[in-house]
Amino acid sequence: MPDLSRRNLIRRAAVVTGAAVVASVTPAAGALADTAAKRGRHGDIRDIKHVMILMQENRSFDHYFGSLKGVRGFGDRSTITLPGGYSVWQQPTTPPGQAVTGTQYPWRLSSGTFSGAQPPSPEIGAQNYGGTSHSWESQHGAWYGGLMNAWYYAKGGPTTLGFLNREDIPYHYALADAYTIGDAYHCSVLSATGPNRTYLWGGTINAGQQHGSYVAYSGGDELGKFLGWQSYPETLQAAGVTWKIYQGSDNYGDNGAEYFATFAKYDPEQGGTPGRLQLHPRDHRLRRERRPVRPRPAAGPGPRDHG
Repeated sequence: MPDLSRRNLIRRAAVVTGAAVVASVTPAAGALADTAAKRGRHGDIRDIKHVMILMQENRSFDHYFGSLKGVRGFGDRSTITLPGGYSVWQQPTTPPGQAVTGTQYPWRLSSGTFSGAQPPSPEIGAQNYGGTSHSWESQHGAWYGGLMNAWYYAKGGPTTLGFLNREDIPYHYALADAYTIGDAYHCSVLSATGPNRTYLWGGTINAGQQHGSYVAYSGGDELGKFLGWQSYPETLQAAGVTWKIYQGSDNYGDNGAEYFATFAKYDPEQGGTPGRLQLHPRDHRLRRERRPVRPRPAAGPGPRDHG
């Protein structure tokens, strides 16, 4: 089904529903519905055979799509008001709790200046603009107990309010125009990349310590932690659902499956013993399809960025 997008899925579901109603009235429409059924298509979620999950990092929705027409971005009319009556977009440049002597609005990164070697164009310079800290400490510092008035201070300057628009990233905007975009995207954990990937792979960071004392609340790699709760691949396997993990020669430590005890215990680099992974699938066909997840990718060039 190469032409099945989310919009087509919704559209086809409506068509099938309408055809079912008409089928009760006209024999010809009923025959049409029967033909569609014989082709093995339902026009709804039953036609989906594969789900691919790609998790990226380090950029907020507003950073990329805050200026996209029709989304809850910079034009959102239901935002909170900061202490002092300021808009949430008008972030104080002074530390929280002190008198506000200046504020900063969101600003287009390509309108700024670039240090060092100059980019070929301001737009390319904006695409390669440096990020900010995404640690547990800086994230919660910006949140400031829910007041949301310390972004400039906690993130060390105006970069946290910089954004890209259609002229800067036309390809991304073309994709957003062509497909359905979610404008209420949030992190699972108000912290860095590592904990959010752990949440994706295992549904928790063990904040309640139900699975041992280690809490994956900050940082990146969790090598040698042998996370003790069930990972998503294990959950799929137990349900008889096939799965695969794709990664390059260097995934910057972001294949989170390797941190869970089920996989880590076979990784010598984490103190494990090499061996063949057995997940005891329900269906014998899965046993032939599954292979041990490569526990540790090759080391990558340069330091890892998990901000």
